[in-house]
Amino acid sequence: MKKFLIIALALLLSLFMTACGKSAVSDHQKESSSVTMDWHEIGEGPSGWVIGITVNNSTPETFVQDALVTITDSDGTILGEDTIHIELSPNDSHNYPVHCKKGNSYNVDIKKADADIGDIAASADIKEFPINVDETISNLNESLEGVGIVLENPIVTSGDSTELGKHTAYTYSLGKGASLCIYVSDNTENILNFTVLTVASEIDGDALNKAGYVIGCLEGGLAGEEASRVDAELNMQDLSEDTFATSSTESADFLYMVQDGSLVFMVTPA
Repeated sequence: MKKFLIIALALLLSLFMTACGKSAVSDHQKESSSVTMDWHEIGEGPSGWVIGITVNNSTPETFVQDALVTITDSDGTILGEDTIHIELSPNDSHNYPVHCKKGNSYNVDIKKADADIGDIAASADIKEFPINVDETISNLNESLEGVGIVLENPIVTSGDSTELGKHTAYTYSLGKGASLCIYVSDNTENILNFTVLTVASEIDGDALNKAGYVIGCLEGGLAGEEASRVDAELNMQDLSEDTFATSSTESADFLYMVQDGSLVFMVTPA
């Protein structure tokens, strides 16, 4: 539940700022719950400048990966590039020297293929629903057909965060001031999060009704036999008062929040 609330609060902040990160570490550090990477200047070596890449493996398993390290100057000029082989025992750390030209400043980028090592390490901790967006939208449209709601033509955006990893967001309009956003993992194409949002200053009665129908479908489909209990615990009745409520099943965590008449309903994997 704690992780769910962290994800929820991070997404809620983003959603309210757009009306629809990483942990606090040093400028030179990239962190996940599994692997931490830090870099520092070692100094001048026999063939140029030397940057030290320190990798810490805090997991109970061996971490093995080939990493491409690119070092650039403040203007984007490549000062050096090298591939290092990382192989760390559980709870181990190691410093890897990388040679480059001397620059005014240094930006260090560490990647495996097209993915960031920190994101790969963190992805194992990101929970997902074992369903894809196409199948889900098809099922939702079938359920919503009777009330005249069709989810189609989403706005598609890409993102990258500690909470969700690299992901794609599909935002479906439910009418004026209301939307359904589905976050999907770029790595597995499984769904990470469902969010229904209404904006009090924009919404009309028709859109609010549509949002209610979509929330009902999500609640019923993801809570199953426990939907009645979840609905009672969330108590989604009144938009006139600010409220914050959560409920959980074995497979999903639910959040309902009202702030100044705007509504957020969110479901994430438990």
